[in-house]
Formats: sequence, C-alpha cells, structure tokens
Amino acid sequence: MKTLTKKIKVDKKYAKIIQNHIDKNKPLEEKIEHIDTPEKVFTAKFTKNIEADIKIYDSKQGPWIDCILFDNGNEAVLLDVQYVLLGNYPFEYKGNKYIVELY
Repeated sequence: MKTLTKKIKVDKKYAKIIQNHIDKNKPLEEKIEHIDTPEKVFTAKFTKNIEADIKIYDSKQGPWIDCILFDNGNEAVLLDVQYVLLGNYPFEYKGNKYIVELY
C-alpha cells in the first residue's frame, strides 16, 4: 500500500477558535442561515485526479468537520464526521492511503 501525505498549515488562532466552539457545542454565528455552506475548506491535491476536502461546517450544535476524498471530482471516500480540527485525516482508496494533516 502506497501512502501519500499532504500537510496544510492552519492559522493557530483560527484553529483555537474553531476547536473551542466545537468543544463547547457553540455555533460560530448566532444566527445560522445556511448550514449546508462550509465555513472553511482545506483542499489537498494528491494527484491529477485525487484530492481531499476537509470542510468546517457550522450548526446550532456547534461546528463539525466533513472529510471527503474525490476521484475526478466524484466522491470516492467519506469519513465519519470529525470533531477535532488539527491532526490527520486518513483515507484508504484503491489500495493507497491518502493522509491530510492539518497542523
């Protein structure tokens, strides 16, 4: 199995704010109008066809993280909802391991 890793630096102040809201189940905005629109998206491009999005969404119960691996723009792997922003997001697809590290 081949392992490919992409690292994405996240502003420490921003990461602390997001994680604080996640931990306290507190929305980022008082009035949430569009819960289907990501607050922020981190994209890691592995190959011409493979990329991963780590998306932060806001909700009335606080932010949550959606992690998706795409193959040619089509969803290939969807991880369970995450509640820790900084760290590794590992995807396994077609015999390879793709890791996005937010740090």
